[in-house]
Amino acid sequence: MKTIFISAFICFICGNILAQEKITLEKAIEMATTNSLKIKNEVLNSEYLMRLTKTAYDIPNTTVGTELGQFNSNVFDVKLGVSQNIKFPSVYKKQKQLLLEEAKAGEWNEAMQKRAVAKQVPPVFYEMIYLQEKEKLLLRLESIYSEFLRKATLRFNKGESNILEKTTAENQLGQIKVQLEELRSDYKILQTQFNYLLNSRTNYLPVADKYKLDFVENAEDNFNTATPVIKLIEQEKNINSAKIMVEKSKKTPEFIGGLYYQTFRTNAALQNGYNGLYGSLGLAFPIFNTAIKNRVKALEVNNDIANNKLQIEKQNWQNQYQQLLQEYKKYSTTIIFYEKEALKNVDLVLATANKKFISGDINYLEWVMLINQNTEIQSNYVEAIRKLNAAIVQLNLLTNK
Repeated sequence: MKTIFISAFICFICGNILAQEKITLEKAIEMATTNSLKIKNEVLNSEYLMRLTKTAYDIPNTTVGTELGQFNSNVFDVKLGVSQNIKFPSVYKKQKQLLLEEAKAGEWNEAMQKRAVAKQVPPVFYEMIYLQEKEKLLLRLESIYSEFLRKATLRFNKGESNILEKTTAENQLGQIKVQLEELRSDYKILQTQFNYLLNSRTNYLPVADKYKLDFVENAEDNFNTATPVIKLIEQEKNINSAKIMVEKSKKTPEFIGGLYYQTFRTNAALQNGYNGLYGSLGLAFPIFNTAIKNRVKALEVNNDIANNKLQIEKQNWQNQYQQLLQEYKKYSTTIIFYEKEALKNVDLVLATANKKFISGDINYLEWVMLINQNTEIQSNYVEAIRKLNAAIVQLNLLTNK
């Protein structure tokens, strides 16, 4: 009967798990970056900035004007004209370069958003894996205490034990069930968060080859200059340099050209009037260019700011890397202890405790104490791996692995 009950319960749990579609971390990241609306916005922004590069050659408006009246003599004359201002070709070339640099920044913003979305997936993914492992442990403990309660009830009904033993079994089993309910509620919360990151309504079940992640410390790990945030800071410097070139090009004169038609009528008897067609050409010099010089100086200061931001980012990276590396080492030492010593005796303690309890060598309170201590060791091991995995995930993200 006990075997049938446990088998049915396991089938129920497995049925719920199998109803979900399994997904690996790589697939989850791919799905998150593909479906993210934030990334789609950055893609559109990149397209917008690329289209703006075609606006560099913005020729000023053409002026079409006329003059009517007695401006040559007391006879009515007409003057029609078309004029145009055009900047030096180098100005348009430098404006084009500036827009291209801004478009590159858009591409790095897109890459940075993809990285930001990808970074959010692993912590949630492995937290769900942790809760799966925790649930397995609690289900095993629930099975142990269910059997304990069954036997305690039988002994109580036969008058072989007092109510305290039966009540203890009920309380222990009740606490485990509460923990399971809390764990499943936490899992549902994470499932909602996971679905949000993947932008999907399907409840995916995270799966991994093994619970404990591997990490190989590389002494050559250093600040990675290929990360989008670094490239974006470097691109900021490129944009500033392009802006400086545009500002300096504004010191060049503008071309001014025009074509005019004018009537020249007289009021003298027997004298015909005549019409004239002529053109004009000139240069407009930026004599008052103090504002241009000050904008150039301001942009040069902005370059210094970008250099400082790059140094700050490097320092932050080194600080995070060293902290995470120390956490990884700390939990690695803890896990080695559990794997080499504490966990070796788990099955032995369980079997021995059951045997001695059945033979009467220990009472039920001593049995409960041994079982709980045994469970605490396994729980602490699972928790240590959880923290180790969290440190490894962050280390991998920092080093682009």
